[in-house]
Amino acid sequence: MLDTRLASAGEFESQNGINALAVDTGGKFFSNTNDLMGVAAQALSDNEALYTLAYYPNDESKPNNFRKLTVRVKGHPDYKIRTQKGYTPAAFAKAKKEVAATTPDLKLSNKMVEPLAATELGVYANVTDFEIAKEPNQATLQVTIDAKTLTFKPNNDRHQFEVKVVVMAFDASGKRVFGSSETLQGNLLPTRKAAAERTGINLTKRLEFKPGFYQVRVGLLEPATERMGTASAIVQVPDLKRKQLTLSSVMVTDQLADSSSPNQANQGPVTVNDAMRYVQGIPFFRPSQNLIYYFQLYANAAPAAQPEALNLETEIWQDDKKLITTPALPLTQRLIGRDDKALTIGGQLVLKPFPAGLYELRLTVRGQGKKTVATRTVLFGVEE
Repeated sequence: MLDTRLASAGEFESQNGINALAVDTGGKFFSNTNDLMGVAAQALSDNEALYTLAYYPNDESKPNNFRKLTVRVKGHPDYKIRTQKGYTPAAFAKAKKEVAATTPDLKLSNKMVEPLAATELGVYANVTDFEIAKEPNQATLQVTIDAKTLTFKPNNDRHQFEVKVVVMAFDASGKRVFGSSETLQGNLLPTRKAAAERTGINLTKRLEFKPGFYQVRVGLLEPATERMGTASAIVQVPDLKRKQLTLSSVMVTDQLADSSSPNQANQGPVTVNDAMRYVQGIPFFRPSQNLIYYFQLYANAAPAAQPEALNLETEIWQDDKKLITTPALPLTQRLIGRDDKALTIGGQLVLKPFPAGLYELRLTVRGQGKKTVATRTVLFGVEE
């Protein structure tokens, strides 16, 4: 910071250079003030929300020419946007070449923090909050690997694959709070390989988070080919110390046994589902199947929001249009289990009447007061 009222010509020139550097890189230069606390507060406020945009340039010619970038918000010319003014392709090419000279593991780490996903290997991530009694972990990570993108090596009458899976989690401040790395190996019979290529290979992990927002990033590396894939997902872990109506994420499956066993998320980390498949992380069902759903009502609500005084409303939406609304039922009629942490509520949908497409299941638990309400949603698809 510089008080321009006392600045010399040289200081003005220096100030202009610093200001230009700040503006060109999307920053802001504070001058002509001694209010350090005020400047710090404004800087923190300005950086409270950031957006990352990325794109693939379609013109690789003239790599040494500066390319100007302009960002606008459609329909809001009054919005002021600060971002870098442009870039030089040659600088990115140099950085890419330097990364190419590193190890595959380091390449994967770099890919996992880039704004655009790596797509050589198909991978999708979904994180849900679902408490389990006597267990400190609050979230379940499900990774779905598109087996059609993997390299299978024939081994007599079986098919082998190997892929490294790296998981990193970051809190709302950007601090890394979790990291793991493991290698998955499979030796599948032809029938299991066909099922894996249709429905994907699913990896499930339980994660321990404190209350708050988290971003979980997943990276795949195939050692034999050095091909990669990345994905990310966001989850909010509720603060169960607050005395308010709180629901877990909604879990969906096609197996009746799951509705009475939320602990299935902790059984067998790697699975292949012969029936239900995932498309870009969204579960898809056959019309002949029933969709089983369940969620938890945590035991942290105020006495006025006890289960006996609550109702469950179920809605099906598609393309922002409400298709189905079921009459409100007492929550206790859908009770399928309980433990020290929560009540487990569940039900099922008959999918035969649904045309092929993508749908949203919206579940609302409502009490007597206006504030005694909580809603959770989950996407699902019906195949042709």
